[in-house]
Amino acid sequence: MKKTGGWTRLAATLLAGAVLLALVAWIAVPRLVKAQLEQQGSALLGRGLHVESVSFSPLTLTLELRGLVLDAAAGDADRSPQARVERLALNLSSRSLWARIPVIEALDLDSPSLRLARTAEGRYDVDDLIERLSEPSAPGTPPARFALYNLSLRDGSLRFDDRPEGQRHLVDAVSLGLPFVSNEPDQVQAEVEPRLSLRLDGSPLHLQGRSRPFSAERVSTITVDLPALALDSLWPYLPRSLPLRGQGGVLSGKLELRFAQPAGQPAQLSLQGQATLASLALRRPDGAPLVAWKSLAVEIEDLRPLERVVALRSVVLDSAVLHLRRDAAGRLELAALGGAPAAAQPAAPAWRWSVGSSALRAATLHWEDASLRPAASLEARELSLQVGRLSSADPAPAPLSGSLRLAAAGDGGAELGRLKLDGKLSTASAALGVEVEGLQLAAAAPYLRSALTETPSGRLGGRAEVDWAAGEPGRLLVKLPQAAVEDLRWGRQRLAALKLAGVQADLGARRVAVDSLALENPALDLARDARGQWNVLAMLKPAGTPATADRGPGWQASLKSLSVSAGSLHLADAATPAPVGFALQALALKARDLQWPSGKRPASLDLSLNLVPDHEPGTPAPTPGRLQAEGTLALQPLAWRGRVSVARLPLQVAEPYWRERLPVLVRRAELGWRGDTEFRMLDAGPALSLRGNAMLADLRVLARGDDDEAGDELLAWQSLRVESLAASMAPGQPTRLATGPVRLSRFFSRLVVTPEGRLNLRDVRGGDAPAPATPAATSSPAAPLELDIAGVEFVDGRVDFRDRFIQPNYSASLSELNGKLGRLRSGTREMATLEITGRAADTATLELRGALNPTADPLALDIAAKASGLELAPLSPYAGKYAGYAIERGKLSMDVAYRVDADGRLQARNRIVLNQLTFGDPVDSPVATKLPVRLALALLADRNGVIDVDLPISGSINDPEFSVFGLVLKVIGNLLVKAVTSPFALLSGGGGDETGAVEFLPGTATLAPSAEEALDRIAQALKDRPALQTTVAGAADATAEHDAIQAATLEERLRSEQARERARSRGVGPGAAVPATEERERTLRRVYADTRLPNKPRNLIGLAKDIPPAEMEALLKAAVSVDADVARDLALRRGVAVREALVARGLPAERLFLAAPKLDAAEGQTGWTPQVELSLEMP
Repeated sequence: MKKTGGWTRLAATLLAGAVLLALVAWIAVPRLVKAQLEQQGSALLGRGLHVESVSFSPLTLTLELRGLVLDAAAGDADRSPQARVERLALNLSSRSLWARIPVIEALDLDSPSLRLARTAEGRYDVDDLIERLSEPSAPGTPPARFALYNLSLRDGSLRFDDRPEGQRHLVDAVSLGLPFVSNEPDQVQAEVEPRLSLRLDGSPLHLQGRSRPFSAERVSTITVDLPALALDSLWPYLPRSLPLRGQGGVLSGKLELRFAQPAGQPAQLSLQGQATLASLALRRPDGAPLVAWKSLAVEIEDLRPLERVVALRSVVLDSAVLHLRRDAAGRLELAALGGAPAAAQPAAPAWRWSVGSSALRAATLHWEDASLRPAASLEARELSLQVGRLSSADPAPAPLSGSLRLAAAGDGGAELGRLKLDGKLSTASAALGVEVEGLQLAAAAPYLRSALTETPSGRLGGRAEVDWAAGEPGRLLVKLPQAAVEDLRWGRQRLAALKLAGVQADLGARRVAVDSLALENPALDLARDARGQWNVLAMLKPAGTPATADRGPGWQASLKSLSVSAGSLHLADAATPAPVGFALQALALKARDLQWPSGKRPASLDLSLNLVPDHEPGTPAPTPGRLQAEGTLALQPLAWRGRVSVARLPLQVAEPYWRERLPVLVRRAELGWRGDTEFRMLDAGPALSLRGNAMLADLRVLARGDDDEAGDELLAWQSLRVESLAASMAPGQPTRLATGPVRLSRFFSRLVVTPEGRLNLRDVRGGDAPAPATPAATSSPAAPLELDIAGVEFVDGRVDFRDRFIQPNYSASLSELNGKLGRLRSGTREMATLEITGRAADTATLELRGALNPTADPLALDIAAKASGLELAPLSPYAGKYAGYAIERGKLSMDVAYRVDADGRLQARNRIVLNQLTFGDPVDSPVATKLPVRLALALLADRNGVIDVDLPISGSINDPEFSVFGLVLKVIGNLLVKAVTSPFALLSGGGGDETGAVEFLPGTATLAPSAEEALDRIAQALKDRPALQTTVAGAADATAEHDAIQAATLEERLRSEQARERARSRGVGPGAAVPATEERERTLRRVYADTRLPNKPRNLIGLAKDIPPAEMEALLKAAVSVDADVARDLALRRGVAVREALVARGLPAERLFLAAPKLDAAEGQTGWTPQVELSLEMP
């Protein structure tokens, strides 16, 4: 009992003590805590710390503070409290007594508020508090142990005043729940699950986690729930060095972050969940927009940044707007936003990544390129892209698809085309396809301007496929199953459509294959100006630095089918000596199996076109020429083989191109051809082969005048038709030309003597190209020509001759020329027969017959030509100028024959017949001959007025100085000279040595025996030429005929004495024959006796001695006096004798005139004979 009472008292005592202690604590602790908190807290923080009230419950060990306030820093303009807690309740655990560490069962904070201000860059209004609370602990001091349960913060808030930025932010509705945290060794493995929720400037944020922060693994997991976090107020706190400025943005999502750092191992950090960033805009530093989007949703499967692993389940970017720019220097500004490249760092391990799916929806791309002038500005609208799973560890390709609309920049920008993308993509390969619909080439105009002065327009459509594979050697294939450019316009060039199909390009192997290429309605307009600049090249800007020579293998190309339909081309060339203008119309081309380089099989080609020369407006269009070709073509080396058909192709359109190489102007020439052609380009040169029918029609060739002006028409014909033509030429081979029948119809040629006296055929000139400075080192001989012409027919030809040098001008023509030339072959002297008939000057007939071979060496020729009845009156200008007389009338006929022997010897006969040639009045011409032309003609003409002259010539055509025409002129000149020197030779027919002298016996007036025959011929010739008059001039020479005269005088005395004797005896009368020897001696003695001679020999008594007859004769001759009078009398008697003889032969005396005697006629001559000289003249 007693013992029980003791325990009772003890219990009562303890209870009373406890109650007392509790009462003391209830009264003293609040006052002590309040006083110490305000005193020690203010001293610790350097700020005023105030508590409105403190209460303590000893029974529950709960300490409650209300109105806890921390004053603002001294000097702070805002004097509102720095911090305030409306209620703080701390529930201590009784375990703190035996655990000897603070063990807090619960900690409640109601309505805590904090005011925080940034006063300057890196400075805050709580910097003084941080400095005071950041004093380090003493070295070796272990961290204070504690255990906290049931931390609860309700309705907290934070007001942040960013004074430099002028921004204010509010974090309110802060709620934090922390069930447990402790660093006691036996409790560090306990898992803590904190919870936090708040509103940041009105945007809610929820965090919940699990953590063992004081365990050895330090494992923490945080779940972040962001319903809608507005980021607009946070952008000013990004570093100003960033090249981007944010605007707007709402972040939402749910993420789970796990961190672990086991002892002795690398830290581990992983993130899973999904996040959405909506309504965000990023701008450049200058405020220009860069990118904005409606929503960016990312679903993170696993992100481990410390291990460089990222796995995204999906990425979706919705309604993005991206602005890309390239500056004037050509740099992409997006790349420039990354700043200067960082210094080289050791290579880090590659990221391992994967994306389950990605999508771009309703995006817009704005592109500006300031490197161009003017700048390019384009938009890609409704841009969408979907990509399947991609992984750095899995090479399996991901499906891909997308589309966009290309448009001009601006809200009202016109649509430029649509593109669709499909295919598969991986890290090591790609197989992509692009479909283009209605893509305007104007979209590329700004870029084409860098190379073109005029940009093309048109629409592009089709599909392209790209097959790429990484690695070595890799693969890059480009395919165009279908592609087309429609309504292409480039300057004056037009193309209705360009269509491609089946294009395959292996860029690595440099090989391109095309199934088909079609050009529809191409209309090209090519022009070259006087400086040689082509209009198409003028639309190309000068190229920059040439690319480095590519040493790789050459490209290979093949085209299965090429077609051009309804094409046209107009060419205008002003760089030629004369402008060139023509059009190719109805151009159609089909080609198959084209290859470069050429393969084993050549390509087939089918071409047709019309060629129309330009014509003056308002004039009828000329008939177009037509060309068709069908055959095979190889490109390398160039080779062609096929059939070509040409109809009325106007060659004159190309005449200015060869004008410098030709001495004439081709005003018109239409080519026709139908046959096979073959061309090959060999190493030694081109080889050509032709086989078919040819025609050259409507030829018109003019002479070239000064300054390339058109001169007289030289040559023309209606048609030259060649049947079965076969021609070939090849390097090192003879040129061969063989034809069937050839027909030349309605041909015309004009020969003109210019006012300067030059024949137009000799006056034509070649090109003005300068001769080479030095001759070629070697010159190969010209290839021989093998010729075989079956025959040529000439139909209705005409040759005009005009002489503008003669005054007045003369003109004549050869017309109605028809004939044939037989087969002509080279390599033989076999001659082709020739027959030509026609008319000369519309009056004379012309006939040419014979044979010739101009290819023979020397020339093979046997030709006879006749012309009859050519009127000579029109030739009067020539007669007046060169003969000095006009022609009143007359006709000419010719009969010539020329033959050239195998040794080159020419034998020619030229028979000329002039009928009734009558000269008119004299013409005063300084160049007229001084020879007696009229006399020569009178000598040659017969009694009927016909001159028939044969002029044979001969010579060797191998002689370089030989000239047939020169020989003919020489013969005619000799005839005129002979009219002066030997007129009687002409009188006798143009030959012989007739001199016009009638011989006499010396010393007498007695005709020589031969004189009678000569007088007969002369008399007959003069009777046939009644227009001639004859002068008879007797001649004698007292010296040369001295002895003959003395002898003749003695003989005359003897005959006279004999005659007297006979008269006395009625004998023979005068003129009797000379006495016989006896009688003559008797008569001589009588005459000697009757003649007084001073030197007559005498005897002693003075009587004449009887001397021999010979001495008597000598003395009598010596006594005859021979002087000029005797010679004159003798010459006169001789002239009278000839005149009487001619009269006796029927010549009228009025045509015979006796001239004064010629004395001393033998002076200066050897072999002179006594004669009478006859001379002829016109009345």
